[in-house]
Parts: sequence; C-alpha cells; structure tokens
Amino acid sequence: MTSSLQKAAYRPGFQQSETSRAELYAYTHGDDPVFRHPPQTLTFRGTGEQDGSFSLLSIETNKSLGSPAGTWTATVKQAAGQPPLDELILDDDWLDIAFTRWGEPYHVMRGLTETISRRVVVDGTGATTTAWDISGYDHGKVWMRTPVFFNKYIGENVGGGATLRAFFMSQGAFGSPDRVVDTFLRAFLQEFKDRGNVSWQLPPSMPGVFLDTDRFFANSYTYYTEDFTNTPKRLDYNAHMLDHQNSTLWDLATQWSDPQFCELYTELLDARTGRYPEPGKTLDIDETQMAVIFRDRPFPHQAGGRPAFASNWFDLPLYEVSLQDIRANNTSRSGTERKNAFFAQPIIGSESHGQQAQLAAPLWDREDIRRHGIRRMDYTSRYVAVDEDNLGLTTYQREQMRDWFGLNHYFYAGTLELGHSRPDIRVGTRLRIVGKSGEIDDETYYVEGVSHQWQYGSGARTALQVSRGWRGTDRSLMQAVGGLSNRYELALKAVPVVQNDTTAAFGGDLA
Repeated sequence: MTSSLQKAAYRPGFQQSETSRAELYAYTHGDDPVFRHPPQTLTFRGTGEQDGSFSLLSIETNKSLGSPAGTWTATVKQAAGQPPLDELILDDDWLDIAFTRWGEPYHVMRGLTETISRRVVVDGTGATTTAWDISGYDHGKVWMRTPVFFNKYIGENVGGGATLRAFFMSQGAFGSPDRVVDTFLRAFLQEFKDRGNVSWQLPPSMPGVFLDTDRFFANSYTYYTEDFTNTPKRLDYNAHMLDHQNSTLWDLATQWSDPQFCELYTELLDARTGRYPEPGKTLDIDETQMAVIFRDRPFPHQAGGRPAFASNWFDLPLYEVSLQDIRANNTSRSGTERKNAFFAQPIIGSESHGQQAQLAAPLWDREDIRRHGIRRMDYTSRYVAVDEDNLGLTTYQREQMRDWFGLNHYFYAGTLELGHSRPDIRVGTRLRIVGKSGEIDDETYYVEGVSHQWQYGSGARTALQVSRGWRGTDRSLMQAVGGLSNRYELALKAVPVVQNDTTAAFGGDLA
C-alpha cells in the first residue's frame, strides 16, 4: 500500500492557509431510569451558533499504539432552551468525531463517553454561560473495561464455566497468536452476553450498526489479521494455565499477543476496502469500520535469508509533508537506545536440556560490546515452534531482533508538530519529510501516536509521536541493516581456565 499523493516538493517560504473545522456526533441510548429522554443523535459543530443549538468550542483526540484505547476531550457550550447536557449524554453513550479540511471530511475517532463536567462562568453583568467538558475513550474501551471474570450469580460461577466454554469455542485457545488473541477478545464477549453481563449494546442511530445484531462483538467490528504471517510457525504453550485475577480482556490478549514480534491495537478502517484508508483520502463517518488490528511488526529485517525489500514496512501507507509543514521538530537519537546482544527463546526453553546452550546463547556484536559495553535485549515467548524446532524458532527471532533493534541508536524519535491539520494520518503507518536535496535528504518515520486539536476561532493542528526515523532512502536503510547483521555472531559458552598459581584467567571472549 503506497501513497496516492504526488511527492511533496521542498518549497521555501509561507505555504498557504487552510480552512478546518471539527464535528462531534453523540448517539444516546435513551434507556436511563432517571433521565428519561428519548434516544437521539446530537450534533455539535464549531459554528458559534446562537439559535438554541449546542455549540462545539474545542476538541482534541489522542491515539497511540502503546495504549489499549485512544482518548478524546471536548468542550461544548450549553444551548438555550435545551435540557442540561449531562442529562442528554451519559457515560457509555457512543459518539463519532470528524475533522474537516478544505471542506472534506475525515472520520478520526469512534468511541464512548466517560466523564462530563460543568463549568459556569458569570460575567460582570451577572449573566451566566454554561460549558460542558466531555471526555472518554475510543472503541478500545470495550476490551479495556471488560473484566475477564465477574458476576458469579447468574446461574453459575462464571469464573469457571465461562472460561471453559470460551476456550472450547476455539478448541481450547490453542493455536497461533492471532487465533489465541481472537479467542480472548471475541469468545469471552460472546459468552458473557448470554449470561447477564456486559454486552456493549450499540445505539441504533449510529452509522454501521446492524439492528438485528446490535451487540458490539457481532458485526460492528472486524478483526484484521491480513498482515500477520505466523512466521516462523508457532503455537501457544499451555495457554489454559492463566492468572485471571484483576485482568481485562485487553490485558489478557496483550499478554498472549507475542508482543515482541506482533502489534495489537484498535483503529478505524475504510469499510469500502476493509483496509487502511489511502493517504489523503476522505473518510466520512458512514464509511468506516471499527477494527482490532493484529499483525507482524512491520519493520524490515532479513532473518532466515529474507529478501531485503520483502518487509511489509514498504507497503505501509506513506504520508508526505514538506519541511514548511512542520512547526516544531523535537526528535533526537540517543545512545541509551543502543542494543548489541539479543537473547530470545520460548518459555519451554528454560525447562529443556538438550539444546539449552544454543537456545540461551545471545546473538551479539562483540566489537560493539568492546566499545560500549554489553547492551542486552531479552525476550521469552509464550509460543513454541509448531514442528518442535525451537532452536530454529529462536534462531529466526534473534535475527529479527538484531535487524529491528540493532540500529536503534541511529534512529530519530520524538514529536513532530505540524502547522496545520492532517486528519488523514493514522497510527501504525509511515511519514516522510521531504528534504531540500532530494531523496538523500528525506527523513522517514514510523507513526506511533497521532493527536488532533481544534479550537473555535483558531482552527486545527496535528501533532505526531514518531520513532525509527531514518535520514536517506529506503535502499540506504536496508544497506545499513545488511551491514550491521554481518557484525553479529552466536556467542559460544566460555570455559574457565585455572592457572597453576593464584591467578585465574577465563578463556573465551566476552564470557
């Protein structure tokens, strides 16, 4: 998947202004036992209306790969002649947030309310103005707030019976990481909904809701795994032995997502294609699909002799900005990110003996260790090789870690603040800053976080949390990966050598 935009050119001086706005749509359930207002859709626009309509004063959204759910906050002015807003919008009502740039819509977040608070301002004449601060999460809240086990009083101890049924639905949760994650996120919700527990019912007025199956887990979201390859092939080890205390569905799924090698997060996909929207492509609120995305980490590597450009890294959506689009560039490289010794093995390896030495040995760069000291990275996986070749699995994964993280100290990371809004940019994609001197001066980043802000009278801006920043071409990146990999070797176990006198010397390098 590549950019559909023309390559941005370096242009000196002021670029151009733009028009932007934000809109919030709230979908109420209308089933509250205290505030008996009918279900409805409330629309908030930043137009400064004085005709009895609620007016949107500001809004901010934040989404990052490291959090189970994105967050949002909004400030709304109370409308004259309308009930107080906190009677109309309650916790766990759903909403959509869209930003508009140059008159084109971009749906950036779908989520649920959490908190609503009141602010009353009295001016010098005694007149009062009421504003409401509303905040909440995106749809990742469903899994973030669903406990693994709860409510023992619906006919049986759910902590036991529901567990077994959820596992049996996917043949005991045994299988590859994508299958295990799906079991925890989907099967438990399916089981709980019939036992008087939370079902996350969706309001019928929300676009994309199937009225005959209005449960969240049914048809209103998709589980996207097209970019998960299960390479090398692996399956879970003893997944039924779990610690269930004080856990949520997202916590449980994350533990079993093989997080060193895979990514698990939520996003909005283009419902028309079932994939990420193309860079710059408009996306209205009725054109999106809530999604859980589970995929291989997309970073380039050459483990197992893989071709240099075979990585999904080069197929990620690529957004381009010019130097003049950036209001502040706060990125840096750091030696604290340096790694030069990689340890990886399945958890069963700590209990084995036949290949223990090779399973536990690191893949390391001895020259770099002599210069900077050992900077180790360790990972013990909950998964084992399908064909019981755990040495082959470990060898491949050590090489992946070497290629992914061996260049850490050469990568830029930090924040980029744009001088305008880019509501089309999503997490888990790439960003390219076009340099002054052509491709050799380009900088390419991995987008880990996106924040959009809009304020009435000031317009919208976007800030990005980025990592893995590389100055140069994709080809120069892969040349660096290949050159680095040639410096690494598998460590050999050192053998102590005791001399005849009181001095002891140890054989082998870097034992």
